[in-house]
Amino acid sequence: MRTSKIVASLACVALLGSTMAACSSGSNSSEGDHVELMTTWTGDRLTELKNILAAYTKESGVQVQVISPGDQYETVMKTRMASRDMPDVFETHGWSLERYKEYLTPLNDQSWASNIDEAIKPVITDDSGNVYVAPLTMSINTIVYNRTVFRNAGVDAAKIRTWDDFEDACAKIKSKGVTPIFIGNKSGDVAQLAEAIPPTMLTNSSVKNNQAKALKDGTFDFTKYWTPISQMVSKWNANGFFNVDLLTADNDAGVKKLGQGSAAMMFGGSNNITQARSYTPDADLGILSAPAAQQGGKNSLSMGEGMCFGVWKDSKVSDKAKALLTYLAQPKIDSRIATVSGDVPALSNVKNDSDYVAKCLSETKKMFGDDLEYIPLFDRAYLPNGMWDDLTNSFTDIFTSPGAKGVDESVQVLARTYQQKFSR
Repeated sequence: MRTSKIVASLACVALLGSTMAACSSGSNSSEGDHVELMTTWTGDRLTELKNILAAYTKESGVQVQVISPGDQYETVMKTRMASRDMPDVFETHGWSLERYKEYLTPLNDQSWASNIDEAIKPVITDDSGNVYVAPLTMSINTIVYNRTVFRNAGVDAAKIRTWDDFEDACAKIKSKGVTPIFIGNKSGDVAQLAEAIPPTMLTNSSVKNNQAKALKDGTFDFTKYWTPISQMVSKWNANGFFNVDLLTADNDAGVKKLGQGSAAMMFGGSNNITQARSYTPDADLGILSAPAAQQGGKNSLSMGEGMCFGVWKDSKVSDKAKALLTYLAQPKIDSRIATVSGDVPALSNVKNDSDYVAKCLSETKKMFGDDLEYIPLFDRAYLPNGMWDDLTNSFTDIFTSPGAKGVDESVQVLARTYQQKFSR
């Protein structure tokens, strides 16, 4: 079965590799006459990327071979890692440090490096201060909210500094007949709670008895430290803060209600804003940072790699590959990439003021100032690979078995799968 998947993936690469932005037939990367670039993008986003690369070829004379394996991207990359035959330039899709670092060349000396936004810098910088990707865009995973609902309920987003403040806001919103938090778990969205809540209790810089090291070395005590997380979510459920159809609703239903104002908040990516406004164009939405667990702590935004490209350290055309990244990092080009991706530019000299989400992020930064901490995605930074579904199952137990039983099941399922996957 595994062999057939690999063969299919390689066939996919061969087929898609023939669809190039600008590449003459018969080119060979070992001869240094083109740059091979692999991306996760498909559809309209891929079309725009190819248009950009075609313009680069016209300007520079350098051919760019584009490979887009679609949903087989990770399978293809694992095969190429095993064979030590990587693309000259490839998208790291959130794993520049944890998975791909040993295959990448440091890019700190590149002209665009000084413009990396402070919000994404901690996520893509290793302990030695090295950066291995050109971060063209960044994704935001937090809480998005309807400003109109907040105003009508007398809730000031700037004053939500702790989870107690958050609960008070939910109570006010519920009293107005609006669902405080919408989760569409048919889409597995309950796991999105893990990107906002656990960091504030376990790993953020202001957390007392910080558990970051324990999570990474396999000694984390789930019963002691995860139980309060599950208990808090269980309390929210008991207080009626979630939509009653949480287990059967999907994300699309959530973004519709968020835009319409019948739901106040959603946990997840900032793309929820874009999707909600596609249904309700005049919806007044914003980005809410995750509150601290205690007074005096910092609010936080979970940041992830958006469109980030690295250069294979053994590429025979590394100079051309780096020159391509410099071209893509130009403000006029990066702005196009950010627009089509729906993410926010990750370079501080790139302005995308017409983009609604970028404006929302800017407003949140101003709202919290120095009391805002930028953190990596929790599951990527602190859990073994492949635990997203386990997070979904864990939080789902809280809703299928309300009360102490569900809390205990939630903690135990996560502890068990964590140990199983950590020991692999």
